Amino acid sequence: MEGSSQRFAEIGEGNLNWPAILTACVYAGVEWYIIEQDSCYERDPFESLGISLNNLKEMGFV
Repeated sequence: MEGSSQRFAEIGEGNLNWPAILTACVYAGVEWYIIEQDSCYERDPFESLGISLNNLKEMGFV
């Protein structure tokens, strides 16, 4: 898409289908989930971590 840019986003905040991804992880037997945020932009890294964790909780995966 012309004029658009890609940015890293917290889990549940971007355009990835996290419920489908996490359901596939459950099906595959994943035991550990690790949250990595390459760039937080204007946010504090711990705020980004909290957003991802809260979104995972709301999706029922924590």
